[in-house]
Amino acid sequence: MLEDTRSVGERGAARPGLFTRRRAALAIVSFGFVCAILLVFSFFWVEPAPWKFQGTYDMKRYFAPNAYFLDRSIDRGELPLWNPLVVCGTPFAANPQTQVFYPPNLVRSLLTWRATPAGTYATMWALLFVHFLFAAWGTLLHDLSYDAAAVVRAFPPEGQGARPKRVRFGDAGRRR
Repeated sequence: MLEDTRSVGERGAARPGLFTRRRAALAIVSFGFVCAILLVFSFFWVEPAPWKFQGTYDMKRYFAPNAYFLDRSIDRGELPLWNPLVVCGTPFAANPQTQVFYPPNLVRSLLTWRATPAGTYATMWALLFVHFLFAAWGTLLHDLSYDAAAVVRAFPPEGQGARPKRVRFGDAGRRR
């Protein structure tokens, strides 16, 4: 029988242990990172309740009151040139964010069944949904104009994962 003449330090461990210094440091850093992320999210967490979750801040606090003022003015048969309710009066029609002369918003305002804040808010979400549908339709037409199989490739058959296709820089604008 041959004997191993190397010392214990030269032989090394046959298998590294479960908790080495490197793994312990990585675990501590990872735990600290996760705790920091949870701490940040805990400050901004909003309890999900139907009366609290009604959309984005801009939609509720800025665009909805402007749309409601537009709806009320059109209901009364007025052109809303001036808004006396904001900062002792501000130009309303001159502000591009109020969308007074945007045709889909005028149609939305004319189709609002009642000029109430809830009715205005509901028609604003309906207009937003119509915009999303229009964008999806345009994207589909764009994809079909380049390659009819692009839409089919976006949804692979069941059981197959999506296989990314290699795209070269010059392929983006070329029609087939």
